[in-house]
Amino acid sequence: MVAIAFYAADEVGKLSDLIGEFLGEPAESSPFATNIKQLLEQDSATKVDKICALIASHASVLSENLETKDFEKTFNLVIAIIVQANIKLLDSSLVPQVVKAVSSGADKKQLRLRVLSNLYNSVLPHGKSRPLVFRAIVSFAAEHDELEAIIPTLDHLDQMMTSWGFSVQQKSELYLHIAESLKKDPEHELLGFQYTLRHLSIIEATDNAALKAASKTAVQAVKDAIRYPTVYNFEDVFRLPAVQATKSANPKLFDLLKIFLDQTLKQYRAFVKANPTFLKDQGIIAGSDDDALVSKIRLLSLATLAAKHLNGEMPYAAVAEALEIPEEDVEIWFIDAIRAGLVDGKLNQIKKAVVVSRSTYRVFTKEEWATLGNRLEEWKTNLKEVLQVLANAKLMGASEAAAVIETSVEA
Repeated sequence: MVAIAFYAADEVGKLSDLIGEFLGEPAESSPFATNIKQLLEQDSATKVDKICALIASHASVLSENLETKDFEKTFNLVIAIIVQANIKLLDSSLVPQVVKAVSSGADKKQLRLRVLSNLYNSVLPHGKSRPLVFRAIVSFAAEHDELEAIIPTLDHLDQMMTSWGFSVQQKSELYLHIAESLKKDPEHELLGFQYTLRHLSIIEATDNAALKAASKTAVQAVKDAIRYPTVYNFEDVFRLPAVQATKSANPKLFDLLKIFLDQTLKQYRAFVKANPTFLKDQGIIAGSDDDALVSKIRLLSLATLAAKHLNGEMPYAAVAEALEIPEEDVEIWFIDAIRAGLVDGKLNQIKKAVVVSRSTYRVFTKEEWATLGNRLEEWKTNLKEVLQVLANAKLMGASEAAAVIETSVEA
């Protein structure tokens, strides 16, 4: 017999015998094994593709019947064989069949992920198979509570997509697939939300078809941004063309988004009073308790107030009024805002005021740019004064040194 790639024919023969056994065929006269062995003996240019096609088409038989101890090594043999096939056959048929077979079982979860990973690394880096296998890995991990295994890989996703030669549309679709997969696990919902934003950010304002297709995703992204307790940046969501396109169909939701973008607790209270069942109807809250949203808008309101007192003192009384809380709770809320990364500063308990050193601007408008420009001019002036002081000190030092030298010479 001849060899197929670097594997001896007897290895291929043993694999065909195993498949025949799982098919319930007689050991000595298995039609499947006989067919494979006859192909091995042929001197044909197409025999490798034919053998690979037969083995790949029976990958599901292996997946369903292999014992744990034999699963990975047997599929590694399958992979090593099929990658010798014609690249078009490999991409269009062989890899999809093996992926489907390996992904279909609910047992041996980690082994199946390893086999899929081995398949990913075995196919050509620039072919069509790698993206297919990667999507399968993500889907399998999400379905079987194994997402932790793929999270580190996502750091390299953009580089991977570049190597695959992905178009903008393909990138957008994969971002959405990853987002939907991650959101199946509550622990990874927030990361899934970030990938949803990546998906939506690719859609251009002029692409009406894409905007229409993404409307449901955009609406859900707005709801998620509002309900996730650690999402405080609403400007990135608000400015997405896909989100803007939902305004006419969802005016109340857009009004609520605007409140979390740049308004305060007062406007939120008014919205809830005017629309008492809206939050529950939209699935933003489970029942009638909106305490989490009230806490969130309080922190955002505090950031807005702090921005008005930057590098100055913010009275406890002003904070208590804006947040609708007792004055004795102001310090707790300010500390919470620091933990959320919204503000920085020091508490002055004697003066009952907060000295604000930093505050997050919820939106950056012309007014904020003007404020930043003025602040930069102040820093520029202060820096010039410091440099002048240093220059004067240097001159004085040089003069004193010269006087010491002159005195020494005279002595």
